[in-house]
Amino acid sequence: MAVLAWEPNVKVEVLDSNCQPLPEYDDDNETSQAGDGSITKYIEAKSGTKFRIRALFGDGFETIDSVRMKITIDGRVSTSLVIERDSLHARNGHGCSGVSNYKDGQRYRLGFRFSELRVGETAEGELPSDLRGSLKSVGTISVSLWEITELKTDPRVRRRNSSSSHEKIKQVSEKSLKGEARSHQVTFSRHRDSRHRKPPNTFRYVNENKLPFAEFHFKYRSMAALRSLYVVPREPTPPPQRPEDNMTRAELQDLVRQLRGRDSSAVAIKQEPDRNDNKSTAARGRRDGLPIETIDLTGDD
Repeated sequence: MAVLAWEPNVKVEVLDSNCQPLPEYDDDNETSQAGDGSITKYIEAKSGTKFRIRALFGDGFETIDSVRMKITIDGRVSTSLVIERDSLHARNGHGCSGVSNYKDGQRYRLGFRFSELRVGETAEGELPSDLRGSLKSVGTISVSLWEITELKTDPRVRRRNSSSSHEKIKQVSEKSLKGEARSHQVTFSRHRDSRHRKPPNTFRYVNENKLPFAEFHFKYRSMAALRSLYVVPREPTPPPQRPEDNMTRAELQDLVRQLRGRDSSAVAIKQEPDRNDNKSTAARGRRDGLPIETIDLTGDD
């Protein structure tokens, strides 16, 4: 669960298909909490997994009127919802599992889903038009929050259809990624949505410059990609399963390092003898009639 240090009453998380929060990871090479009111976390993406995004508001928001929550996927697909003051502190929070789209007069719900991003020597097909020829934001889920007021329902306001194509990226070239570890994209599961939808709202931003008071960024990658970025520790390489006589010099050196690492973690070296242990040993020696030999391990220091 991503929490801002200066605004701990707001929490945002990505949930899996079982509504369980995905584990979050920090990148030591990247500022996880920037001074501009944003926070960045890494999460693991598994192909085919559906997910949803949830925001929770604590007790520190009694003075806030309402909140606008905008979710941007891969820098191109976005949806937003207005959270009114009366329901702001709902116990289960406020979530979103997809975007709405209209086609031929029908409303469809497009659910969020992680899918593999195919990478090859050359690209396959053109990039979706709404990516504008850039893959910079692919692999990132962003959540922005604004404080709003003067909220009104106005049926005269027409809803704007999404300008996003919702197209799946077929294949990108390694060169276009510029060496960055990208493994997944978000695609959409489509089904017809017959639920009644509230009329659009009009509102006013509290911030004169329309700046959000908080932004949360989740970079989703495969576990292999997270390990390659050293966001998650790499698993130790098992020793080669062949005779030492057939190993190269480099392999032998690596084997020695691994064995030393195991020995140092498995064996505890006692730097200073415990006086109680010495007394108990001496007592046993006297009872058994054995000579007592004391070895000083503390040196001359």
